Amino acid sequence: MRRQTHDINALREALDKANAQVAALEVSRLTGPRIEFLKAVEELLKQNVNDSEKKFLRFMVTSWGGFLVAASVLVYALKK
Repeated sequence: MRRQTHDINALREALDKANAQVAALEVSRLTGPRIEFLKAVEELLKQNVNDSEKKFLRFMVTSWGGFLVAASVLVYALKK
């Protein structure tokens, strides 16, 4: 009886290990295409962030330029 209990426990442990290996293989099989997809999404996000930063920089330069022109006109008008 003890030997059978020991054998059953050993079989359960072996089954658990086999199930874990199958699950790991399944995860690795599924994540391959997903990793490529996530890399593509990450690249698009980086590109969008760079474009947004460039647009923001252009906006800041343009707004400061407009402010300087308006301030110059105001100072010129007040001097007269």
